[in-house]
Amino acid sequence: MTHTQLLHTILHEPRPLSESQQSAITTQSPHVRIIAGAGAGKTETLTRKIVSLLLVEHVEPASIVAFTFTEKAAANMKSRIYKRVKELGEDALCARLGEMYVGTIHGFCFHLLEDQFGYGSWGVLDENQEMAYLMRVGWELNLTGSSNYTEKCQDFKRSVGVFYNEMLSRDEVKKRSPDFYYSLTKYEACLDEHHRLTFDRMIALTVENLRKRPEVGDFIQYLIVDEYQDINRAQQELIEILGRGSKIFVVGDPRQTIYQWRGSDEHCFEEFAEYYQQSETISIPENRRSVQTIVQAANYFSETFEKCRYSPMVYSRSEQGKAHLVEFSDKRSEAVFIADEISRLVESGRCRYGDIGILLRSVNTSGEPFIDVFREKHIPFMVGGKVGLFRRAEIAALAKIVVWASPNGFFQKSRWDWKNKIEGEDLLTFGSQEWADAIPGLCTVDEILPRLNEWKRQLHGKGFDHVAGMYQELLSILGFLQLDPDNPEHAVIMANLGRFGDILSDVETAQKLGGHRISWPTLLRR
Repeated sequence: MTHTQLLHTILHEPRPLSESQQSAITTQSPHVRIIAGAGAGKTETLTRKIVSLLLVEHVEPASIVAFTFTEKAAANMKSRIYKRVKELGEDALCARLGEMYVGTIHGFCFHLLEDQFGYGSWGVLDENQEMAYLMRVGWELNLTGSSNYTEKCQDFKRSVGVFYNEMLSRDEVKKRSPDFYYSLTKYEACLDEHHRLTFDRMIALTVENLRKRPEVGDFIQYLIVDEYQDINRAQQELIEILGRGSKIFVVGDPRQTIYQWRGSDEHCFEEFAEYYQQSETISIPENRRSVQTIVQAANYFSETFEKCRYSPMVYSRSEQGKAHLVEFSDKRSEAVFIADEISRLVESGRCRYGDIGILLRSVNTSGEPFIDVFREKHIPFMVGGKVGLFRRAEIAALAKIVVWASPNGFFQKSRWDWKNKIEGEDLLTFGSQEWADAIPGLCTVDEILPRLNEWKRQLHGKGFDHVAGMYQELLSILGFLQLDPDNPEHAVIMANLGRFGDILSDVETAQKLGGHRISWPTLLRR
């Protein structure tokens, strides 16, 4: 097959790409910015771009680096690339695709730190593990005072994120906020002692090291960045250093940016064209995912943005579809209406519970009416995020029982009211009753109380060496083995219990760093 025939196949099979998608794949500009709205076939475009680089332009796999926003997106793209290359008969190349990096920016930075900058023996704390670690060392960092210790740790973590993501000057921070600077340097010393990296610090360290040795990135011939509208300033500088001798291909849509609260800056998307003045901008306006009314509603909404003006999306599907704006007098009426709509759709066979998602501005401020109504109507649901998890009745009950096992344990009823909390034996009383109420027919309070007291005695008698054994015994007492995975409500409960177990494991990991033994009273109190 000639190069021309091969390129034609890539552009038109298994289905033809739009003209704008084809332009994105065939452009030879060294710096390219793709504006791709929702449903524009972005992943397919990126996949075929990489396949074209490999097969048509004969770019070595090891010289291609593609950043995706999540590991799930990376796995999807890798799978598509491998499948396409294999379909085109390049089995020998398939065996070398592992040399190409397709993954998250954090993952790439960790590899560089390991291989090039002396961090080979270090581990990484994810966001939940970092919070658990902060809860352990926060007293050493002076994160104390009259307010909620947990909130002090959360606020400090957010401030540290701003420091790293914005690449702030240490001298300036030291001058303007000496107390924070002291806590920051002490925190970094603790992390260094335990050979641990955090997500935010990982990128900042990589940038600092690359400033001194930029040649480390010289192996990159083609740098591809997905979801460019959600990068932050540290990531922007990282991309500029890595791409100094390579071609750069970024894809995004500032109309979809949702991560400003985590430090992302959609202005980086605009600045790309200013920084690389000879760059090419290609718009892919087609939306293949949504029906006409949804696309029109999205266009109307995006036109209200003051600083983000782009060509409107163009629908490709023929179905008209519907979009409704419904107003209610109170939050409960809204929750009842949505619950009834869900029941109607599922009972009619048009979809399953798992096909439906509800987006809220905040679970803490808006989720309670939905949670209450869904429970009343026996609609199975999962609350997104580790914080929202504790709005589930079975998890709130389980948390009370767990902290009851600590001499100083307590359960805060509301994150906004530090004084309103449950302590002592009230934790067992409320927790056991709420558990029995949350899953009717599973067990009774009279059945589990004696066994829970025995579990607590065993716990403080050093009967468990690790969290997994402690948690498994607790779930056994509470009747976990009687849950039916084929029951939608039970299936959700089982998934939530697994997520709660992950939280306990994160706290255990943080406490055991440095060879420390588990202190059950300390671990359970958190």
